[in-house]
Amino acid sequence: MIRVKNYSFKYGKKAILQNLNIYFEKGETTILAGPNGAGKTTLLRSICGILRSGEGRIALDKYMTYHNIRRRVAYIPSSLSLYENMRLSEAVTVHSSFYKGYKFKNISGYNFDMKQKVSSLSRGERTLFYLSLVLGADPQFLLIDDVIHFLDPHLRDLFRISIQERIENSKLGIIIATQDALDIEGLVDRIVILNKGVIVEDSSFERVRSQCVRVYSEKELKGQPVIFSREWEGMTEQYIYPYNKKDEDKFDVEYLQLSEILRAFIGGEYDQN
Repeated sequence: MIRVKNYSFKYGKKAILQNLNIYFEKGETTILAGPNGAGKTTLLRSICGILRSGEGRIALDKYMTYHNIRRRVAYIPSSLSLYENMRLSEAVTVHSSFYKGYKFKNISGYNFDMKQKVSSLSRGERTLFYLSLVLGADPQFLLIDDVIHFLDPHLRDLFRISIQERIENSKLGIIIATQDALDIEGLVDRIVILNKGVIVEDSSFERVRSQCVRVYSEKELKGQPVIFSREWEGMTEQYIYPYNKKDEDKFDVEYLQLSEILRAFIGGEYDQN
């Protein structure tokens, strides 16, 4: 288990994360969402030990995350810049030198040309290569920073299948920072929403999916917690969470897919600024 306790982080005088308390379990897939600047990347980089100057505590089991736990926590950054001047075979050789018993495996259904340079891969192919690269160390947790949108539909399927296999076989814990969860909805157990360095929602995906709805009406609804609304062709489009089902006979509601839920939460956070 990863525990984040009373954790804060600043860049200079600017607070990025503010007294966070949260935990992440093995075998659980968490979507970490929020508007730009919410603190998603800072949290991931703090968990994997890249950032070490925060206040509070982040620990994996009994070990602080800035200790040597790189075999247990893998990280795919959004920059996708690691080893880019090397051939794929060279990148594997260098990466494997850090891990005893390391074994690189191609993503199921995709074979890389190991003579290519990393920089010659498309961003989607590079995402899959880095996924193969970090999974070779058999980590307990995988942190993925906003790279899902680089994958075309076919590569996204391969990504999803590979992640699913690892979850089932080794109880891999996954934290994915993204604003677009298209096609990975079936993997998600939990949704965490950050805004201005604070957790504003932390619930199971099933709970959120059953209580987040869209309603079209001629006027703003009363007595319902509207998290985001906008005018649309003479109607008011309103997103409600948590939805009170006792009022379901008053209007027609539409239950949402994960990507729509995330857009509603994020849009609502911008709306409050």
